[in-house]
Amino acid sequence: MVILKLISMKNKLEKLEVVRGIIALYVVFHHSFFSESFIVFGKNLSFLFRFGQEAVILFFLMSGFVIGFSFERSRDKSFSSYFPRRFYRIYIPLVIIFLTHYLILSLQAHQWIYPQWLKLVGNILMLQDVSSLKPNVIVDAYLGNTPLWSLSYEWWFYMSFYLFYKLFGDKNSLNLFVPVLIIISAITYILYPFFLNRLFMYYGIWWCGVLMARNYLLYSEVKITDLKLPVITLVAASCILMLNAYIKKDTITTIGVSPILELRHFVFAVVVLFAAFLWQKLHWVGFNLLFDRFKIIAPLSYVLYISHYFLVARATFLDFIENKYIEFTIYLFLALAYSFIVETKIYPFFRDVFAGYYRVKIRFEITRYSR
Repeated sequence: MVILKLISMKNKLEKLEVVRGIIALYVVFHHSFFSESFIVFGKNLSFLFRFGQEAVILFFLMSGFVIGFSFERSRDKSFSSYFPRRFYRIYIPLVIIFLTHYLILSLQAHQWIYPQWLKLVGNILMLQDVSSLKPNVIVDAYLGNTPLWSLSYEWWFYMSFYLFYKLFGDKNSLNLFVPVLIIISAITYILYPFFLNRLFMYYGIWWCGVLMARNYLLYSEVKITDLKLPVITLVAASCILMLNAYIKKDTITTIGVSPILELRHFVFAVVVLFAAFLWQKLHWVGFNLLFDRFKIIAPLSYVLYISHYFLVARATFLDFIENKYIEFTIYLFLALAYSFIVETKIYPFFRDVFAGYYRVKIRFEITRYSR
């Protein structure tokens, strides 16, 4: 019975991965001309593709769920097990994308371009964001690949999650600490927004995903009654950000930048949580009909997300094609092919090489200190 339950959970988690693939594809359309002009029967439906920021927030929620799910089921919760898996998954494809993007830009310039060393180091340290959208950003995304902004959040969510796990083995105390951290971060964000309080404020969205996973493992569903505190915390943070937007109303130029942008993120997180609870009550009616056909994209979602900006959205080598839809389709096909190669060939190869070296090193250290 337990085995059947775990198989059912695994299948449903795979469906979650499918949704992540669809979100990655949506972001590709968002960064392309579709968010400006998409004419169907004489109607401009481009507004349908203008929610790329919200798509990333959904990424955060789902990422928290996936990490929480896998961590709870993992027997080995040591840092030596947790860290390499997160490190390899994030950094190996990212370095490949850095190199690919740099080579493409150099080919277009017919010379080796300046590598932007400070930005590269800042991105490797996961300190990047988008300075045109948020205040007091440490460093922008490398080579203008703006979707990389979310990776800095993801990485430090992973690291904070493990740090808090070690500091608060008792889940009850941890579940009280995180809401306090989020509210303090949101309040200080009014006074002076910077990397840390912005990170820990957004951690509240990711943390909701973690708690949803734990809830699901217990009951095979997510109960809103067990998530009252994190949802209330997100609502409280939204109110604080609303106050922030009011205080700084004279600086507002568009809803796509701070201080409205952060408010958009948190309001959307609350809305999508309630929408998910409602859809669950309806037994996910229509889920398979809407999403099953996109299964093929799911394994490619990460590389597609971090590479599409220069392979599709800002690609120019097919400018001679007069039909922009045909041009986009070819770009997308090439990006999917590239993502497939990186995800199924290059990434597994380097992951296995580094993992093998890491295991050998660990065995060597254990042997040396046991003598």
